[in-house]
Amino acid sequence: MQPDNPYSAPQVELLDGTGEQALPGWSARQLQVLGWLALVSVLANALLVGLLFAGSLLEAYEAELLFTFTDWLGLMLVLLGCYLLLRLKAFAEARFAARNLSLPVWAVLAGSLLLELADLLFGEQLFTAPGWQTLSYMALLCLTGISTAWLGIVCSGCNTLIRRSR
Repeated sequence: MQPDNPYSAPQVELLDGTGEQALPGWSARQLQVLGWLALVSVLANALLVGLLFAGSLLEAYEAELLFTFTDWLGLMLVLLGCYLLLRLKAFAEARFAARNLSLPVWAVLAGSLLLELADLLFGEQLFTAPGWQTLSYMALLCLTGISTAWLGIVCSGCNTLIRRSR
């Protein structure tokens, strides 16, 4: 501040010169790769939905080939999503000292993998007639949804840790 002008802006640095804090085991390059993988996951899931809609417009033989491809693409996307969720958990624990994430994360992963396995094993039998396969699939779907909600509740508790760490 100028001594003769009490309304002038103070002449101080706006940011502290502490620099960036490095996280052990994490680099900017790793985070960039994870960001690109997340983008690939979103775009590939949009492609998968588009292919499933396009399959309804094709002849039976062509649709069968397309649905075989989409089954494998769906499996790869579930595996990619599981990997990204595990890396998110590791990042939240390293950066924000988040706790109690392990159990809900592993519950979501187990539910997702079991849903994909059931889809690959039973295929269209799941929704042709209500049987034990359909009921088991729906129960597993509900459990996975509950696990996802549980993870969201635990992460909302981590939100207070994030605010405190700033």
